[in-house]
Amino acid sequence: MQLGREQRYTLYKDYQLPDNILSSHSNATRLLYSSLFYPRSTTLLFNAMKFIAVTLACVAAVLATDVRYDTAYDNADQSLGTVVCSDGSNGLLTKGFSTFGSLPTFPYIGAAQAIEGYNSANCGSCWKLTYGGETITVTVIDHAGDGFNIAEESLNVLTNGQAEHDGVISATAVEVDMSECGIPA
Repeated sequence: MQLGREQRYTLYKDYQLPDNILSSHSNATRLLYSSLFYPRSTTLLFNAMKFIAVTLACVAAVLATDVRYDTAYDNADQSLGTVVCSDGSNGLLTKGFSTFGSLPTFPYIGAAQAIEGYNSANCGSCWKLTYGGETITVTVIDHAGDGFNIAEESLNVLTNGQAEHDGVISATAVEVDMSECGIPA
């Protein structure tokens, strides 16, 4: 697309971009000059940069999540009254579950950083954790400082029986619909 001479001038009073800048430089240089001197282009450029930054931040959050085990989540008879997702409007007791073993995904349960604290809106959220070609679906019922703390049996599935040996792994975590964990909304 060829720009007309009047389109080559900036919107700034009495300032013109020299013709040789627009004709003799690469597309990237012309884009830079146009974004600097044309406010509309600048807005579009900044919006694109913000979109890219947010997208990269989301991808980075999914790529590397620490996952470790806590044997407390292996106890099927443990009361849900002992975790932050117990009662309250978002609690699991109010949805008809009473023990860890009553949850449809047991023993694929645990704690996650996504649970901010008591009665979090993320209580009962469902996550797919993937490591070394294995994927499990976990119901989150408690708060973790960072990443995920899951039942040892769950981590053994992800690590081919190496939970105790590995201790902490770096897995991918993707939140999925709660219905995949059998938890009513």
